[in-house]
Amino acid sequence: MNVRPTTAADREAIIDVHERSVYELAGEHYREAVLDAWTDLSQGDDSDGEATEDDVQPENGRRYVAEVEGRVVGFSDVRFDPPEYLEEPVDGGVRAVYVDPDVAGEGVGSSLLATLETTARENGLGSLGLLASLNARGFYEHHGYEIVAETTFQYGEDIEGPAVEMRTDL
Repeated sequence: MNVRPTTAADREAIIDVHERSVYELAGEHYREAVLDAWTDLSQGDDSDGEATEDDVQPENGRRYVAEVEGRVVGFSDVRFDPPEYLEEPVDGGVRAVYVDPDVAGEGVGSSLLATLETTARENGLGSLGLLASLNARGFYEHHGYEIVAETTFQYGEDIEGPAVEMRTDL
């Protein structure tokens, strides 16, 4: 497995991993309207469907993909400032760790998370926070993240779903 920074060429593969991961790994925890709104969030691009510069590498963070035999099987995103939606004070935030359902449980998510944490430490962060989906809660607990609160996440104007706020010291 190879973990590397994202490029514009990864856009479609990332959207595919995101959608498959949401529907296949989180599907039993969320109602259909939440899953639909959640996957709509992955379409964050400009109006012509092309990846923007911030879609490739955010100015205030880093994105990575994991590849196996040249195929993108996961992606991740860390930000170097505290997410506005977290209650607990932290230095930065994990925005995403998604894995293709075909390789779930094979260490892809762990490698992506380790890369994010290393990048955060290298950029002077001492702690990370995140909102975990119900299906991802155990993954983050296994990696030392502590539950701060059970909460909700706003997926769209009218749609919210349960989530778990978590944090860790680096």
